[in-house]
Amino acid sequence: MSWRQTLGNALRHRLYSLCDYPAMAVRIGSSRVGCEMEDRASAVGRRVRYWRQRRNLDRKQLADMVGRSTSWLDKIEKGERSLLRLPMLERVAEVLSIDPSVLTDSEVARSTAQCADVVEVQAIKKALGRYPTLIAHKNDMASVTMRQVDRQLDYAGHAWLSSHFTTVARVLPQLLDDAQLSGATDVPVGART
Repeated sequence: MSWRQTLGNALRHRLYSLCDYPAMAVRIGSSRVGCEMEDRASAVGRRVRYWRQRRNLDRKQLADMVGRSTSWLDKIEKGERSLLRLPMLERVAEVLSIDPSVLTDSEVARSTAQCADVVEVQAIKKALGRYPTLIAHKNDMASVTMRQVDRQLDYAGHAWLSSHFTTVARVLPQLLDDAQLSGATDVPVGART
């Protein structure tokens, strides 16, 4: 093999490893490179699944929003298929309201996963600005009990004390709505169980 071929293979490996392109491993002919690509595809897939679940989307919803099939998304999440093209990676990240580097860079992914992000903060702000008791029907108010609100509050409190702030950010909007609805019932506060 000439030095040009060796240099070309090295440059292709570097370029395609940045783009998460598993088919290049076959062209390069190195099983180690193939394993690295599979690991990257698997890691990106796990991150896509994590953010899909964090956004409370099922597979069908995310696949429809991206314009792909559910089986395509299943293969991405399992690491059987990689996000080959940068535009598709950017589209998935856009739909999930995250930066593409959150899906590709393990350090960025780790630090971002530990924080409440813009989408969750916006949901908390909206919940604080809502007045569900003004528009709720009697059936909605009766379905939320103070016991349920207490359990949700205990869960959020434990998550806060355990420094699981993303969990707090995820449950807080519903907790605020439920607390307002349960407070709108005619039962006095001291008489609740």
